[in-house]
Amino acid sequence: GLLRALAAGPDLILADEPTASLDHATGRAVLDALAEHARDAALVVATHDLSMLDAVHRVLRLADGRQTPG
Repeated sequence: GLLRALAAGPDLILADEPTASLDHATGRAVLDALAEHARDAALVVATHDLSMLDAVHRVLRLADGRQTPG
């Protein structure tokens, strides 16, 4: 699924909890691989794993369906 989607060259990739159930090193490798293969696409990642935030360019925090400060 994921490799096929990346091979299609999408403009937008939505990844919902792509690092769930992975240790930190493996999760970081997954995010790095997504970013590398999605260079020409917008990549939106939803995660509860705050340790992965240093791997992204912009963070939007949501609470009750609304953007919140922080």
